[in-house]
Amino acid sequence: MQNEQRKVCRNKRKALPSSYRQQATLAATNNLKKLSRFQKSKRIACYIANDGEISPHLIIDFLWKRKKSCYLPVLNPLKTKKLRFLAYNRNSQLYHNCYGIAEPKTPIKNSLQAWVLDLIITPVVGFDCHGHRIGMGGGYYDCTFSYLKTRQHWHKPYIVGFAFDEQELTHIKTNKWDIPLNAIITPTRSILLTQ
Repeated sequence: MQNEQRKVCRNKRKALPSSYRQQATLAATNNLKKLSRFQKSKRIACYIANDGEISPHLIIDFLWKRKKSCYLPVLNPLKTKKLRFLAYNRNSQLYHNCYGIAEPKTPIKNSLQAWVLDLIITPVVGFDCHGHRIGMGGGYYDCTFSYLKTRQHWHKPYIVGFAFDEQELTHIKTNKWDIPLNAIITPTRSILLTQ
């Protein structure tokens, strides 16, 4: 079922016209800036838009101007399926990984583990109002944040899904290994699932 939902959501996302994307990106960015967890966070991970994803480029510019630390996820060559995070600034050189996704061209030894970050803005393929998400199907997200399932008191980072409203689904069937989102930000809504 998730494969079919993934296909439908990806097609919807890619079909959105450019003018709509620009307006939606600005509206979603403004909603995210109002989020108190975002305002308080100092180390924030974003992503470079790919495959029709809503772009966080305005957020990245905002982080740079505010002198907050910005990071991008990178594939970890040492541990399968666990992402690491590298600093990203105006001078960072990027290259495309094996999935065609842009990553900083910086040695992996300079990367951070996920739990060092305060907040992560992540793309989703599909989401529901309960914080369940569908990703691209590689399992990187759930593997990277699997440690959150066993934490009792310390829950960093705060994970925010960033999406177009058109990506919302009525229901996503979950698996025991799925890691839910703490919040979802779209152009018209801020769904806060945990404080």
